[in-house]
Amino acid sequence: MALPGDIIRKKEFQKLIEYKKTLFTEPDLHQLAIELTMSCNCRCLHCGSGCGEAHDPTALSDEEILKALLDLKTDLKAEGKRAPFIFVTGGEPLLRPGAIRLMQEVYRMGYNWGMTTNGILIDARTAGALKEAHISSVGVSIDGLRETHDWFRQTPGAYDRTMDALHHLLEAGVKKVMVTTVVHRKNLDELEQLYRIVRASGCHSWRVINMEPIGRALEHPELMLSGEDYRTLLDFIEKHNKKAFPVNFGCNHFLGFSREHRLRPWYFFCQSGLQVMSIRTNGDITGCLDIKDDPRMIQGNIRRDRLYDVWQNRFSVYRRVKARGSRTCGNCEYLEECDGGGFHTWDIENGEPMLCILEQLGEL
Repeated sequence: MALPGDIIRKKEFQKLIEYKKTLFTEPDLHQLAIELTMSCNCRCLHCGSGCGEAHDPTALSDEEILKALLDLKTDLKAEGKRAPFIFVTGGEPLLRPGAIRLMQEVYRMGYNWGMTTNGILIDARTAGALKEAHISSVGVSIDGLRETHDWFRQTPGAYDRTMDALHHLLEAGVKKVMVTTVVHRKNLDELEQLYRIVRASGCHSWRVINMEPIGRALEHPELMLSGEDYRTLLDFIEKHNKKAFPVNFGCNHFLGFSREHRLRPWYFFCQSGLQVMSIRTNGDITGCLDIKDDPRMIQGNIRRDRLYDVWQNRFSVYRRVKARGSRTCGNCEYLEECDGGGFHTWDIENGEPMLCILEQLGEL
């Protein structure tokens, strides 16, 4: 028997499904993610991009990025549309020479912006420079207590430097400082202790996500969560998700009507190609930077294509119900609400999901 809250959430999902269908033909660009570099000073065991020390000779110049954003702003203004939020990542974005100066120019162009970082390079001076560049939000990664974090990131001393970075960012007055934690088999039992540490840090929210079967994580199946682990994780988030200090599950997967909107302040749907567009270091245009580097998912390149033209006239692979013909998902009662989860955990070649949390929980 369905509970009253489940019925309400199901009705709300019907509205979301209809809205999503409108986005198939009338996409609404909310966020543009830019991969500033593939270089990284960590070797994280879960990294979806497999980042490291490798230099990418095909990386975009500052001038190429700024021209693409200026053209986008011009095209959006001509149609009376707002500029998207710019979200920069990597690798470690602060390893790109002049990254803060570049983003200050992006802000002057009329874009608000944020960043995800491992925090290792953020001292008081860098935090102040980010504030002066009008950064709106910073997501800092903390993946366990000291020993676990340093092991998972394969970087001795990373935990202490990241905790220092949190302090510097908050002292500098950055508007929104969020901690992100990737949960795996070795840090699951540290969540309660980590909760107390993260909350005491003074950060504004905590985003807790599962380790996904992508990138370098495929080399470490022993770290993937089991069904019982997922139950523990989701129960933990629900227990601690309070208005005074939000603890939210990430945007990656449908959780069923009984959990949706209780573990995060939104209902799941993958926004790739509908509200989110991304630019890789080499200029390739895709839906989400976590999506496997597959030619079918690349929609153009800013060195030869105008961003807004690509957004308006391509992305057809993203603007459809992708799971309808799937053997796994085709007859699922949650087909329309879930649609096989996010594109980044969708097996494009075989048309099947690489991860279904509800299946893991035994709820299908």
